[in-house]
Amino acid sequence: MRLAKLEIERMKYGPSKDQYLGHIKFDDEHGDVTVKLSEDDCYKLFEVIGDAVIATAKEAASNLTCAIIEHKAKGISRD
Repeated sequence: MRLAKLEIERMKYGPSKDQYLGHIKFDDEHGDVTVKLSEDDCYKLFEVIGDAVIATAKEAASNLTCAIIEHKAKGISRD
């Protein structure tokens, strides 16, 4: 089976308000399987991917900072 989709969402209202809930979908030649993820399941996934998310956020921030510095170095102003 191959991972087809992973969704994790913080619920905004209802009995599960402020909890993380999710679904993970796998597929193969025989069809699809979808599994509901509890809040505990979501936190376990966060533990696994946390370092990668932080590294990606740092890289994005660095790229944005470099773009701003280059933009200012070219003397382009929004004023």
